[in-house]
Amino acid sequence: MLFRSLGPKLGLIDRPGERRIHTTPVPQAGGLAVWGTFMTIGLLVILLTNMSGALNGNWYRAFAVASALLVLLGLADDRWGLSPWVKLGVQVVVAAVLFFSKGRGIGNFLGFEVHWSIDLLIWVVWTVGIINAFNLIEDRKSTRLNSSHVVISYAVFCLKKKKQNKTKNKKT
Repeated sequence: MLFRSLGPKLGLIDRPGERRIHTTPVPQAGGLAVWGTFMTIGLLVILLTNMSGALNGNWYRAFAVASALLVLLGLADDRWGLSPWVKLGVQVVVAAVLFFSKGRGIGNFLGFEVHWSIDLLIWVVWTVGIINAFNLIEDRKSTRLNSSHVVISYAVFCLKKKKQNKTKNKKT
């Protein structure tokens, strides 16, 4: 509710149009609420668990910066209506930043070394595809929230599974 009231104050109002399903102006700021919740849960997971491997504090910092850039992009688009090319350009840059911050991609596939440039291309296409999959369902608030819930639930499941494996390995 906080973000719903914040939207109009920031000039984030989605007006009805040919590409919209609503018939009255709708405040836009739900993405901020979803992002804030996701980042808070992610930070708690990092702080309360002994995260190692791919999903550690370094990954979280890179993800926080990248996702903050995407949130700012979304706010700018909601406020000023950016062109699809500008949005795509920022998404590609964010995906590349994530790739280089993680230090590696898939590395090899079926035993064959993947050149970093091919790895980068695959990473960027995949990441931009995921970003836009969420954007496609943005107009339906309940769907967006449910999608985020699925992502968060999966992360919690993975953490529980990891903890169970550590406990099982300590017993043997």
